[in-house]
Amino acid sequence: MKTKLTFLAIAAVTLLGVGMLMAFKQEDAPKKYLAITFSGSGLSNTMLVVDESGMLEEIEMKSIAGIGGANTKNQKANTEFIYKKINEISKRGYKLVHTNPGEYIFEKE
Repeated sequence: MKTKLTFLAIAAVTLLGVGMLMAFKQEDAPKKYLAITFSGSGLSNTMLVVDESGMLEEIEMKSIAGIGGANTKNQKANTEFIYKKINEISKRGYKLVHTNPGEYIFEKE
């Protein structure tokens, strides 16, 4: 009889412990991403921003093609705009997780 009570007590404590562990287990939410890509040539550049809901923002950049070389004034303006956009995205709770030439991938924190 004593053995049966001990077994039942151990089983009850074990089940209670497992139940408590399961109650506090956090579900992993699906990750959300935002991407910035660039398309076009020096004559016509476009920045594409796609967020986790699939919403597309298309932004025309200034032409960096110039007579006899690159238009550094427009190139500087585009670079400043890109970094302002990256900072804006960061303030919305995204973290930069991947970059390639012409591509930035952010993950929602």
